[in-house]
Amino acid sequence: MPAGSGIAGATVTVYPQQAEIRSEQDLTVSASPRQGEVSGQVAEVTVSGSRTQIPADSTRTDGVSGGEVTIINQTGNDQVLIPTTRLLTSDGTLFRIKSRVNVPAHGRIKTRVYADKPGASGDIGPSAFTIPGLSADLQKSITAQSESPMTGGVVASGVLSQSDIDKAEADLREELLGQAKDELAAARDARDGTKHALFMYLKPGPTEIMPLFDRMEKADEEKHGANAKEWRTESVSALRLSIAATQILTAADVMFVGQLQDRMQEDPETWWEKIEGLSQAMALAVADRLNEFIEEQTGK
Repeated sequence: MPAGSGIAGATVTVYPQQAEIRSEQDLTVSASPRQGEVSGQVAEVTVSGSRTQIPADSTRTDGVSGGEVTIINQTGNDQVLIPTTRLLTSDGTLFRIKSRVNVPAHGRIKTRVYADKPGASGDIGPSAFTIPGLSADLQKSITAQSESPMTGGVVASGVLSQSDIDKAEADLREELLGQAKDELAAARDARDGTKHALFMYLKPGPTEIMPLFDRMEKADEEKHGANAKEWRTESVSALRLSIAATQILTAADVMFVGQLQDRMQEDPETWWEKIEGLSQAMALAVADRLNEFIEEQTGK
C-alpha cells in the first residue's frame, strides 16, 4: 500500500421513526378459566360515606355543643335523673342532661346532653363523666360515657362555593378509596386464610387427604351438575362471597363448594340456621352466588 494511503471511515447515525401503537382487548377473568380467559379472581366491595364541608369564606359564631351519652347504673336500685342534671369530665368540662331519665338497676340508658357554656370548649371527644349531684358513694357506681364527639360548639355560616364542593368531593373520594383498599385487603386475607385452612387438612404426601373430603358427598353429575368432580372441590373463596360470609362458612368447616351444595340440597329451607352467625339475608346472597357459580361451571 502506498505511503500516506489509509482506509476511509464514516459514522452513520440511524434515527428510527417512533410510533405509538395501542391495542385494546376485553379480557374475562375467572377463577376457573376456559380457553381465552385469564386466571384470577374479581373482588368487589361497596363503600359509602358523607362529609360535612365548612365554606372557606364563612362567619363563625359560638353555639351550644351537644351529643349523646350512656348513663351506667351499677347499683341495685333504679336512679332517676332530672333535666339539667350535671355531668362533669375529668378536666372540668360541664354538660347537662336534656330530659328526665330513669336509669334501671344494673342497667344503662342513652340520653341527650348539652354543654353548660357555649363555644368550642364543649366540642370534646369521647369522654367519661361523673355526676356531681349524687353522693360520693353513688358517683362511683353511677357514671356516664360518650362514644362519639360532642359537636355544635362552633357554628359556621356562609355559602358553599364550587371550590368548597370540589374539595369535599376530593377528600371524600380519597377517604372512600382508603376504605375500599382496606376491605379488599381484608378480602384477600380471608381468601388466603381459607387456602391455609385447606392445606391444614392435607397430610404430608401427594395424595393422602384428611377426612374433611369425607364429609362431602361423592360427586354425581346427575345430582350435582356437569363436571361436578372438578368444581365441587373448589374452595368457597371461589364464590367471591362477602368477607363476613366467607369467614362464617369456614369457621363452620364449610370450606368447599361441594360441602355448601350438600347442605343446601339436604335442607333447602333452613340449612343456614345450623351455621352460627349466618343470617337469612346473608344465606340468600350465598345461595344466589352458589347457583351462579354452578351455572358458570356447568355451562347452563
